[in-house]
Amino acid sequence: MTTAKPEKRHKKDISLAIIGAGMGGILMAIKLKEAGFHNFVILEKGDRVGGTWRENTYPGLHCDFPSHFYSYSFFHNPNWSHRFSCGPEIRDYFESAAHAFDVHDSIRFNSKVVDGRWEQDRWTVTLEGGETFAVDMLIAATGYLHVPKFPDIEGVESFSGAKFHTTQWDHSLALEDKRIGIIGTGSTSVQLVSELAGKVKKLTVFQRTAQWVLQQDNPAYSDEERRAFASDPSLLDALYEEMKAEMVLLADGAVLGGNAEARAFLVANAEENLARVKDPELRRKLTPDYEPGCKRLAMSPNFYEAIQHPT
Repeated sequence: MTTAKPEKRHKKDISLAIIGAGMGGILMAIKLKEAGFHNFVILEKGDRVGGTWRENTYPGLHCDFPSHFYSYSFFHNPNWSHRFSCGPEIRDYFESAAHAFDVHDSIRFNSKVVDGRWEQDRWTVTLEGGETFAVDMLIAATGYLHVPKFPDIEGVESFSGAKFHTTQWDHSLALEDKRIGIIGTGSTSVQLVSELAGKVKKLTVFQRTAQWVLQQDNPAYSDEERRAFASDPSLLDALYEEMKAEMVLLADGAVLGGNAEARAFLVANAEENLARVKDPELRRKLTPDYEPGCKRLAMSPNFYEAIQHPT
């Protein structure tokens, strides 16, 4: 008895759908084209490219990875304004990448996927509104920093003031005369506190778990530096590799302890930064009960200065 071999199909005949037009979805589309696949569509629930950098627009938003490393290795940007750039710059970068590599026209905006089922050797994809279609391959690039998660607080439904998640920031709301409560102490909260302290009537942070915050300045790139990057791409290649090495050293050497000197530097940075909090009781509240690196580290040039502001 012989078994029939599956029919080999040409790449141009294979249909694909990518869910999400953020960093991962755009990259997948670029690499599919590079590999010879052209029959694909990117299904994006929003009205433009960007993923988490489109959804999040809260005050103080920026990436805590260096901009020249938080980018595609094959598509450098000579025009980053800072070492850690703000959210709108990052969203614009992914928009420019989608156009530069000619995948923007493959995006279907306002097309939220609500279901995908494997049926008769193909994926049946259902969009919000009921439209369905079939593809050979379905690729999820949905990320996880775009779905609001609200705490279960008794009585919150009766709160009459404004309330929203940072992924749904209400920019129409004037904050200067408001008493604001921020729930959480992760990286988003660190950025938000640093931005709002001293600019609102009263700021209160509700903390479940104290967070280690590394002191990390965010210097701007000068016009001269940006001109040099634009005129000599090898500078950007070198900077990317330099920052990659720094991130490996941070992750493997400092956090996991593979490099004793790097580990000692990280711990000293975290502890010395916390020591800038003058009030002993506040410092006690902000002191984690675990070693630096056991949870995702936050980075900020001025969080502890901001958290000590009288309002």
